[in-house]
Amino acid sequence: METLKNLRKMIYVMRSVKGGVDTARKLSSWREDGLRQIDIRFKDSTFLSNVTLGTAWALITYYYWSKRLGSYNRDDLIALQKTCEGIYQRIRENCKNWPKGGWGLQGTHGVLFLIVRKYKPELFVETGIAHGYSSTIILKAMEMNGSGSLISIDASDHFEICGKTAPIGWVVPEDLRHRWSIRQGLSADVLPAITESVDIFYHDSSHTEENMINEYKWAKNNLKHKGILISDDIDDNRAWAKFHKSNRDMKELIRTVTTGVSIKS
Repeated sequence: METLKNLRKMIYVMRSVKGGVDTARKLSSWREDGLRQIDIRFKDSTFLSNVTLGTAWALITYYYWSKRLGSYNRDDLIALQKTCEGIYQRIRENCKNWPKGGWGLQGTHGVLFLIVRKYKPELFVETGIAHGYSSTIILKAMEMNGSGSLISIDASDHFEICGKTAPIGWVVPEDLRHRWSIRQGLSADVLPAITESVDIFYHDSSHTEENMINEYKWAKNNLKHKGILISDDIDDNRAWAKFHKSNRDMKELIRTVTTGVSIKS
């Protein structure tokens, strides 16, 4: 099963970059050294040097799906690269080496950037903050749009990295925080207090099937017409498939190995 997942991931690489086989081989070392940097040449001949592996995954996924949705913009690709590398710079400043069991940016972050830039939400709600990778990407896309606000929910107020305790969302730059509101608590307790209609909802909190379905249901009931539901880790269980089977008015737009995006009709 793991091999199949990896092959599905490689589809985006092969269809997005030149020298896909070599790039895929380099990307496969992510878990061993997430701070490694590589060069990438995209199919439109855009060349980027010294790209951190997690940034590469985000860029390749953005490139593939933005082409599929007719929303590709080279300037956006460059802006996404700079934003991702800014996150890795803050990690390098705090960690001498790649954290044991560490995790970084991934394809999901390219999808988030694409969706915010394409649909230009006024209100975006996400569950799960941790380091603040997703929050940074969402807020940067909103800043480029010139509008929008983000409500982020997390059960904790701190996060551990490299043996240090950092506040939740510690990587989010100060110049992006004016659009950001953090609400602490379990999503089951915090979400009902949000009474505004939502343009985009993103699940990335506890990945139990029950919690995922409950958050999807809340999203559907509170999303505007043509609102967007995004979920990370849809491969953890059958929550995404079950929800869409019983909610035919949610039309799937994107499905990667780990990420799903659907629109409310």
